[in-house]
Amino acid sequence: PDEVIWTGAEAQLASSLLLRKATRLFSHVVRDVERAGLPDILRRAIITVVQSHTPLRSVGEVARRSGCHRASIARAWRRAFPGDQRARFEDLLHWVLLGSALVRRRERESWKAVASELGTTERTLRQLARRHTGLPLGALLAMGLEEFETNAQRFLLRAGLTVQGLTLGPEAGA
Repeated sequence: PDEVIWTGAEAQLASSLLLRKATRLFSHVVRDVERAGLPDILRRAIITVVQSHTPLRSVGEVARRSGCHRASIARAWRRAFPGDQRARFEDLLHWVLLGSALVRRRERESWKAVASELGTTERTLRQLARRHTGLPLGALLAMGLEEFETNAQRFLLRAGLTVQGLTLGPEAGA
């Protein structure tokens, strides 16, 4: 059978294209965050997460890239979305990482290879999948991107962000 072997720059391009496909799952967030009247620190942090070419794995990394302190992001998140304190800024990072892993796994042979490419471990992906979806990685893959996006949108709704273009942040109902 025909097989494509990616090397060097081609591999990086393929990897970047896969990540863009994954972050498209969250593209509606950028539009809604810009309209939601969020504090500038939080708006920049969320957009940094969603638009990053590689999944960001820590609030500290997001803070460095968005030009603020990690405690400021956490404080702004709690103030902007007080409805459910179980929904944390870190969870947004986890959902984007899982989305990236799911998209990449469709193109790769194993979760271990995907995890390595994303700079994490298969064990971490398994734990995040269980924590956020209640499913093992295999079931997450079987669910498909549309159902994954629906689950991610439930998280965003619980956090107070948006679902299908409906802004539910601090300006909602005003």
